[in-house]
Amino acid sequence: MDARLIKAFLPMVAISLIWQTGAIAETLFPVIQGWTFSQQEQSLAFQTHAGAQPSFFVLREPSRIVVDVQGASWEKGTVTQPFRGKISQIRVAEFTEGVTRFVLETSNPNTVINTTTLKLRSFPTDDGDTLWQLSLGNTSNANALNSTTNHHQNFPPALLPPVIRGSVTVPSPPIPDNLRK
Repeated sequence: MDARLIKAFLPMVAISLIWQTGAIAETLFPVIQGWTFSQQEQSLAFQTHAGAQPSFFVLREPSRIVVDVQGASWEKGTVTQPFRGKISQIRVAEFTEGVTRFVLETSNPNTVINTTTLKLRSFPTDDGDTLWQLSLGNTSNANALNSTTNHHQNFPPALLPPVIRGSVTVPSPPIPDNLRK
């Protein structure tokens, strides 16, 4: 075999062997070991390595809060834990490689979730990891989960596009010479 060919294939063989042993996956995406949900405090807590970065967003129909943890894996398949109260269940799974997803489903699928009361905070631990807490707010005062309040945002007319009556003719853009047949 040609020496150049061997040099070209050697890095691919090394990467393949490392990948098959799982060494790359373990170093790139540390595993979330566990999580807790406090019904009394209405908060989700989980611990990650220092490089993981969680974010959250809200989905409707049915109402749910989604927390994606970038840079962390979950090796336990899909786990579903039922609860009683405003949160009916929490699902945890690896959404994509290196992204663990928590889904907090509300008991009432029509609940309107007030995102201004959701707070994601981080607390460094002694071993260099990070403890994360997503607080749904003080439900007795802030009403983070409120099934009766509807939060619509109205935009002033100045931010809306102008209404154009009648028809408008827009000329076609010129075709570059290299694209003409």
